[in-house]
Amino acid sequence: IIGVDVKGSSIFSNESGKRTIPGIGSCMRSKILNSAKIDDVVIVNESQSVKACHSLLDDYNIFAGGSSGAIITAIRSYFSEHIHFNNPTVLAVLPDSGESYMHSIYKNYSNGSIVPFKAHSA
Repeated sequence: IIGVDVKGSSIFSNESGKRTIPGIGSCMRSKILNSAKIDDVVIVNESQSVKACHSLLDDYNIFAGGSSGAIITAIRSYFSEHIHFNNPTVLAVLPDSGESYMHSIYKNYSNGSIVPFKAHSA
């Protein structure tokens, strides 16, 4: 199990910072994580998450939200940095749709022309 969060969130880190995508990240760690069985954590950049949302729509007709874009970004990052000798089976849960993000992630999106809104990229 790999936890995914965005830069600026305090869920898996002691560092808090500016976040612009609503619905992902937090200014504090939830107590529920104290008993969680998490093998690794990937922290992603918001602007990469936005690009992943656009890519999901362009390539797979999946209208995904910010948390889903972060998950896809984390999968790409994790498997580019870790060597796997067997072809692992990967299950990703995409928890949100793009409907709530029409005025943010998809504000300037136009038929494959990726012009993301100004997400924070530290």
